[in-house]
Amino acid sequence: MKTDSELQKDVLQAINWEPNLKKETINVLVKNGNITLSGEVDNYGKKIEAEHATKHVIGVKEIVNNMDVKFRGVDEKSDVELANEIVSTLKLCSYIAGNSAQIAPSRSHNTAPSL
Repeated sequence: MKTDSELQKDVLQAINWEPNLKKETINVLVKNGNITLSGEVDNYGKKIEAEHATKHVIGVKEIVNNMDVKFRGVDEKSDVELANEIVSTLKLCSYIAGNSAQIAPSRSHNTAPSL
């Protein structure tokens, strides 16, 4: 059985392995295998992605996700950032097969030609 510090290290590695979460500040508190996530992300998809990554770490018993979502204005984000967020969120949808989502953002609208 892993110690809390070993489990914390494994959870942080799992979260940091996710490309969309590498730049986020996510805190992980572990007590007897129970995980509490806190910190701030800029969209709901990242909050769910952090929880999903945590769920797959061996030794995790329960997850409490106390992360805050602080939306940045659309004008503050590049088209690439917007596209990455949309694709990340769509990948969490079980009814969308594999990596079939392709997003072509523009300042006026987003299109999803392959859906």
